[in-house]
Amino acid sequence: MKLTPQKNGTDLTIYLSGELNTLTAPELSALLDKELGGVKALTLDFSECDYVSSAGLRVLLAPSSR
Repeated sequence: MKLTPQKNGTDLTIYLSGELNTLTAPELSALLDKELGGVKALTLDFSECDYVSSAGLRVLLAPSSR
């Protein structure tokens, strides 16, 4: 999977390509932990993402310290 973050002030867009699965979900989680400070608007662009597993959904839906 390839993750490309793009920050514009307090807006963050993350472009995902490939598969968000058990092996790649921790990479997205780490990126979110790193980049979300001060962000008021988050956009996740899945247009190039081929597959999302339950592990990927967990990263997106589970409450966290973010």
